[in-house]
Parts: sequence; C-alpha cells; structure tokens
Amino acid sequence: MKKVLVSVKGQSGLGDEGLMELITEGKLYKKGNAFYVSYKETGMTGMEGTTTTLKIEENRVTLIRHGTVSSTFVFEEGRKNISHYATEIGVFTVEVKAGKVDSAMDEHGGMVAVSYSLDMFGREHNEFIMTVREVNDDGYNTENQ
Repeated sequence: MKKVLVSVKGQSGLGDEGLMELITEGKLYKKGNAFYVSYKETGMTGMEGTTTTLKIEENRVTLIRHGTVSSTFVFEEGRKNISHYATEIGVFTVEVKAGKVDSAMDEHGGMVAVSYSLDMFGREHNEFIMTVREVNDDGYNTENQ
C-alpha cells in the first residue's frame, strides 16, 4: 500500500456551477488484476465521515463509499447498472449509465476519467477525472512536476 496524492475534478450537471475539485491524501494498492485508490471525503464534498474507494479494472471502474453515505456505483462503458444510495435521510435507488470510461493506472499512480448519467430524481450528466501520484515519506510527489 502506497501513500498517494489524489486529485478529483468533478462536474455535476451541465455548466460551471457544478464544478468541484478535491485534492487529498489517499492510498493506492493492487489486488489481483485491479488497482484500488482509497481516500477520506471532506466537508467540502458534503460527505465528511465517508471513505471512498475506486476499484479500477480493465473496462470497469467501481466507486464504493462507506460512512455517512454508502453506495456502490459500477461504471462500464455503454451499460446501465442499478445501485442503492444510502444517506442519513434514507435509501434511494439509482441508475448509473457510463458513457465513457478511461483509465491508465500502475503501482505509481495514473488517472481515471468517467462520464456518466445518473438517474435518481431525473437524469443528470456527471463526470469526474482522478489523478493519482505517489508521494515519498516527506509528502512530496516523486514524479517530475
């Protein structure tokens, strides 16, 4: 398990008002043929107390959240997946359809980009791009800046 710097840029809906960026420390590890990136959400995302883990496989990304929010979203290009989204106010059924899923990850880091529609209270377009960079014991990025 390696310490990494995780940058998540996301957009909810269409337009600039739904833009968000989170930069935080996380962990990267490999298990079988999948890479895992795990980090703690902050108050900025509205999910403080939640841990988010991405399982990155060839042609599929699974987003798993546990804590104040619990959910598992599976992103597979061109496929619909049904999930349950549990919050403090209740559990909702969510349909997730990925348009584009792209990833390039190795034991030092990489990137994941997903464009998807989310149907919970009406269809909404979303996307996120995550970059992951290994850090050394001093907390500095070990790759060229």
